[in-house]
Amino acid sequence: MLFYGALTFLLGVLLASLGLTYQVLLIVAALAAVLLIVGFFAPRFISVLAPQGETSGILEVSPWGAMRRRCFVLAALAPLIIAGSVYYHFDDMRFRASAVSLGTQTLRGVVVNDPVLRDGYRSAFIRLDPPAHGAAAGRARPNDPARTALSGWRPVGRVIANLPPYPAVRYGDEVSLAGVVKQPEPEGYARYLAKERVSGVMNRPTVTVVARGQGSPIQSALFSLKHAVTGVFARVLPAEDASFLSGLTVGERGAFSDELKNSMQRSGTTHLVALSGYNITILGEAVMGAALWLISRRRRAAFLVTLAVILGFVCMAGAEASVVRAAIMGSLALAAKETGRLFDVRQAVVLAGLAMVLVNPKVLAFDVGFQLSFVALLGIVYLEPVLRRFTASRGNKGFLDWRTTLSTTAAAQLAVAPILIAQFGMVSVTSLAANLLILAAVPITMGVGFLTAAVGAASILLAQVVGLVAWALTQYELGVIRLFSLISVPVAPAISWAGAFAYYAVLIGFVVWMTRTHLKNAHT
Repeated sequence: MLFYGALTFLLGVLLASLGLTYQVLLIVAALAAVLLIVGFFAPRFISVLAPQGETSGILEVSPWGAMRRRCFVLAALAPLIIAGSVYYHFDDMRFRASAVSLGTQTLRGVVVNDPVLRDGYRSAFIRLDPPAHGAAAGRARPNDPARTALSGWRPVGRVIANLPPYPAVRYGDEVSLAGVVKQPEPEGYARYLAKERVSGVMNRPTVTVVARGQGSPIQSALFSLKHAVTGVFARVLPAEDASFLSGLTVGERGAFSDELKNSMQRSGTTHLVALSGYNITILGEAVMGAALWLISRRRRAAFLVTLAVILGFVCMAGAEASVVRAAIMGSLALAAKETGRLFDVRQAVVLAGLAMVLVNPKVLAFDVGFQLSFVALLGIVYLEPVLRRFTASRGNKGFLDWRTTLSTTAAAQLAVAPILIAQFGMVSVTSLAANLLILAAVPITMGVGFLTAAVGAASILLAQVVGLVAWALTQYELGVIRLFSLISVPVAPAISWAGAFAYYAVLIGFVVWMTRTHLKNAHT
């Protein structure tokens, strides 16, 4: 019940994200009617096909009886689609009520992200003080129904400021900005910024640091730790190797060169430095094992330490959607293991998605990382077991478990292919081979990277010795990326909503058919 209820609520959020309003009511009514019709008439349909006196037996032993009950349950839950739509629209009204006015402004607020010097400027998210923009924004948008509806609520908006290198600003700085606020463009970028609660852009404003340390001390310490880690890499490794290792370990991609970005995109390996469930799993298992060893195998204490490390890692990495999703699911898996309960991946996926959408409804439609993370995971959960039957060989996992890596990577890439084409214009046919050659080395590289950073805190000289191993690993991985960027076979078909729907319908049909065939063969 919880699973289907969460799905229907998320469907309502998605429909509202796509701009549907009153149409949602029609969709709910039509969906409920179809489900009720199927539920009521399925038994009669079966009775026509079945011999007299056998109908009840068929309903008891066949999946039609379960389908009938499921139809009634889904029809009863259909109003949750309306609830999800209303929830999104209310959140959107709050966002629009907090929108900063456009034009020349002098604003004051606090830096709420970790600005990184990139292409000659620092991109900082500024949470504005309410008095600094509320009245001005009200004058700029006098006919905004959202502001009228929420006139009693004091909005807190955000802008993104592309700041000059100096004075250097960091998380928690209170700053004063003088410049022109512009509407984010193009539309896709505006939607991405709306997901971050940002309503305006300021390019190279005059900036004055008013005060330091106005953010969370814990978050500030975590960002400082990340800078210390990347600083050690920069001192003991060549620039490109250091930036790549920073991406693998702490998700820091600010120092990536355009050449490296293009090579990773063409080779289909960009996801390696977008921290995900794979990285969180490696981290969680390593921390749990180390904690059990250090505290004499006290599982409950080790479990709490692991959860704290995962939470801190998420905050340090900037709380990207893929990392948050992985952290939620990883924590649920650890909790299930600790309490002796079964871990249901399907339930965990939808609960993680629901939790993130309740915090920020705009991530569902406007955050590509959110979409790629969840769709890839669904591919691994449902498609990977099917593909594994094609790669399995009498229980032989192959060198470095390459068969499992192959089926897992293929499942994830098949699942996200339409999203990649829609967002980036292409997918690479050769990316599967590139990932197969790299993924087995990623856990070792992460482990050596963190060891290098830990040793570097005590001695840079010793870190340089350990760093030789890290350098050898990153050289291998970067070499594979460069090679497959040169021999990439891009596929860039035009894709529409109808095409994506047809693609996923075929993929789901394939999974259902293969699963039923396998079960049928298992019973014969």
